[in-house]
Amino acid sequence: MLRVPPPDLTRLDQRFGVPIQRNKLAEYIDGRRDVLAHGSREMPVWGRSFQDELLGQPATEDATQRTIDRIVDYLISIQQLQGAAL
Repeated sequence: MLRVPPPDLTRLDQRFGVPIQRNKLAEYIDGRRDVLAHGSREMPVWGRSFQDELLGQPATEDATQRTIDRIVDYLISIQQLQGAAL
């Protein structure tokens, strides 16, 4: 039912470059700082979702950032870069 097929999360180098820039990836996942003038996005704004509720409680900004950092760590760990070091 997705209008755009999900990307291969093991090849984020194609979108974010090599080495993957953690801050750019984190900002994309977070999504709260995107500028609407840049157009719509398929990726949900997870930062707002994480901040609204984390484990049934309102989350602090620190907790929200830690959650995003863990997602970035995982995504970097599954990369299948051809001949490149992270």
